Amino acid sequence: EVDADMLDLPESSFDAALCRWGLMFMPNLNNTLSRILRALIPGGRLSCAVWAKASKVPFISFPLNIVMHELNVPPPPLGAPGPFALADISILQNSLSKVGFTNIQYERLNVTFEFPRVEDYINYTKDIGSTIKIMLSKESVNRQEEIWNIVTEQVRNNYAVVGHSTAVNNQSVKIDNECICVAAKKP
Repeated sequence: EVDADMLDLPESSFDAALCRWGLMFMPNLNNTLSRILRALIPGGRLSCAVWAKASKVPFISFPLNIVMHELNVPPPPLGAPGPFALADISILQNSLSKVGFTNIQYERLNVTFEFPRVEDYINYTKDIGSTIKIMLSKESVNRQEEIWNIVTEQVRNNYAVVGHSTAVNNQSVKIDNECICVAAKKP
């Protein structure tokens, strides 16, 4: 386990590199890609996935927007690392090309997240939502709970799918999102 920005792997030691939903968090994308390229054998491949623009990834953006609204927090500056930093695929394509990758191709795919209950989605979001965790960490426990209740209610109103009964605890969550899968080759 190592910081991706500090990869120090033997040169030409891997046939392939995979990165799912991680490159957009790199503060120095070109450095990370250069280190990956160096570690690949000639003809080695990089395959990665990044998120599309926020409006196409409600799994992340929906609760994040609610929390930002409730806390009156502005969106992060353009170019800042985060889940949507590479939504403009030309940014990643240019970086890959700049560091020496070739045969750069991409495809947009739908990724559906399903949870058996609204609360399961909320708990998952609490666990993985580092940006939300940071924003809420400055709030009192009561305020955090209040905001999570608002998020829960909004998810229930917008993404809940009613099961066999109309009971609130029988509402599952199904959210379609767009990711961009990218493949590139080391010459």
